Amino acid sequence: MKARVSCKEELKGFTGKNGKPGKRFTCLLTDESGEIRACFFYEAADRYHGMLQNGQVYSFSHFSVKEANRQFNRTGDYEAMFHSSSSVEPAQDDGTIPLQATHPHQKIVQIKQLPTKSNVNLLGIITKADNISHRGGSSHRTLRVVDDSEAAIEVTLWGDKITQSQRVDFNDGDIHTIDIKGGSTGEYRNQKNVQVGGMAWMAIDSDRPEAAALKTWYIQTGGNVKRRRTRQGPRPSSPPSLFPPSCGRYTITDVTCEMQEKVATLFDKTSHASGCPHSTNLRASNVVKVLRVTDPTRIFQYNAKRREIQEKLARRRECGNTGQAYVVPFDATIRPHALLKNLNGHSSSSSRSADEGMGESEQLSETVDSSINECWLFHGTNAAHMTDILRDGIDFRVGREGGMFGPGMYFASEACKSHCYASGGRPYCVILLCRVLLGDMYFAKHADPSLRRPPVREAPAGSPMERDLYDSVVGKKDSTSCDSSGMFRYNTMKLNHNEMIVYDRSQAYIEYIISYENN
Repeated sequence: MKARVSCKEELKGFTGKNGKPGKRFTCLLTDESGEIRACFFYEAADRYHGMLQNGQVYSFSHFSVKEANRQFNRTGDYEAMFHSSSSVEPAQDDGTIPLQATHPHQKIVQIKQLPTKSNVNLLGIITKADNISHRGGSSHRTLRVVDDSEAAIEVTLWGDKITQSQRVDFNDGDIHTIDIKGGSTGEYRNQKNVQVGGMAWMAIDSDRPEAAALKTWYIQTGGNVKRRRTRQGPRPSSPPSLFPPSCGRYTITDVTCEMQEKVATLFDKTSHASGCPHSTNLRASNVVKVLRVTDPTRIFQYNAKRREIQEKLARRRECGNTGQAYVVPFDATIRPHALLKNLNGHSSSSSRSADEGMGESEQLSETVDSSINECWLFHGTNAAHMTDILRDGIDFRVGREGGMFGPGMYFASEACKSHCYASGGRPYCVILLCRVLLGDMYFAKHADPSLRRPPVREAPAGSPMERDLYDSVVGKKDSTSCDSSGMFRYNTMKLNHNEMIVYDRSQAYIEYIISYENN
């Protein structure tokens, strides 16, 4: 047989039925007529694993063929078995053998109707990739996949498929496809999913024409997914109060489908903080609408403050030989904006038109400046107050008195924290995604409700930094104590989230309104 190699697995150890230990691996062999799974054991595995390379053509002989074991092989009816007397030699690639065998795909809406343990072939767009989970001695990784049937499904990867997925950066801003053959339907909490283990074939970012067509659909539609509900009754319409109309001072416009998806993904990734006592069951699918706010007056004020902090920190850099650190960088692990990179064209045409005619100082830059700890952060609020907030900004002077770090504007890096303050009742709530200038941060060791501004920065006498104020206060998760004058019952309590507070209203700009369903 002359065939092309694909999907070669890692070399694994195993023990045979006779108790003999050895090595094994599998791969797919493809020719003009189709494909077959090849299994290499013992001496054949040691001899040919390093030789066989994905995408290359070889001549195979002296192997046996048997019916496929459906427990481990869902790619075809038969499989080829290679042993010590088998022979493999490189062969000339004349271009007649396809890179991949074609196989029909099922739509997600069809897969959801199949019974469990059904064999499925799936081609879709990956919209979310969870971290690897370890439980009971095994590991798995869950992906959220959509296709042009306007449905979504979770795909769970096992074994070497996890390793294969780790070669791709799903947060690089690109659109990634997944092609699966021989997956199996499963069910978890009454929701169908697709299981992809060693018995299945998988390719990420396939070069098939169908994958390119699916990407085109996703770009044009934003991957709209119909929400199919099991509960009775129509879905309630979005209350008008969540989407206040534009006025003379500010305009509100829709974002692109790509930006909507990015914000929804960010919302999902930050709704389940580790160790959070109130981690929510919010998902990306809860996000109903994302709107962009354009307010030239407040942008002008924000940019002026931005330049002020830039100049102040530049002076500190020049004085770096004093041995005093000029600024502590914001921890990258608590930056939501790390998930919102590559935002070129993040606004729709109507949103871009709102920027036309505005001076440079009245426009926001496309990216944030990490050198001054500028970042996107969440702020939960009452949906009923949105009109007032857009008109007056986040005015903490009219809010309730007090706060763990005094009256100021409080921001969080996790949506699950801001969700606690996003009131408005069912079915919808609002969280604001703001640009915030943290600048030189003061890391509080304990709560201090008496604060009315950031503390004075310690600096050597005569230094240009003498009597300088910090720009913000930060309470760090698991580090800052909640103990403050008996404010809390338990003096040993620590913050469960990172909290960022600024006391100058020009240090924050409301850029996006996230409306989501409160389930």
